[in-house]
Amino acid sequence: MRFSTAIAALSALVVVAAAPTESQDDKHLFHAPHCPPQWSSPEEQGLAFYEFVNTFYVEGNTTAALLNFVSPDYIQHNVYIDSGRDNAQKALEGIFKDSTITLVNVGFQNNVGYVHYKVTEEGSPVTAFVDVYRLNGTCVEEHWDVIQALPANATNPLALF
Repeated sequence: MRFSTAIAALSALVVVAAAPTESQDDKHLFHAPHCPPQWSSPEEQGLAFYEFVNTFYVEGNTTAALLNFVSPDYIQHNVYIDSGRDNAQKALEGIFKDSTITLVNVGFQNNVGYVHYKVTEEGSPVTAFVDVYRLNGTCVEEHWDVIQALPANATNPLALF
């Protein structure tokens, strides 16, 4: 089973298992926004992270993910994007529009989550990304990333993935 499908299934399972909310159409475990940080147990914090991952990467709704899960004072370590949620929103709006995203591995432990994924786009080399996030309660407060495109002359068949 593709990992993105597993994340979507996990997200659906979380919604079904959650206590009923005001609307049966409410698909999120926690009421948005998640920032300022809300206290959460380690399990709830992990579920909030996976809900963020599902919204951002699987649904491709970067705006909703940023507005609902990311602190306005978000610390950004990407060399091309300044800190702050508004800067991230401007830089990332529509970023997945012409791309295919395949989640390779996702994990969360001790306030830190990571997403390893593959991006394919017409006319561009396959690229591996690893995004690392630090959460405070249910709120994403810091981000690091590592990005590497697959070189045309790569000799390792296992490279990147």
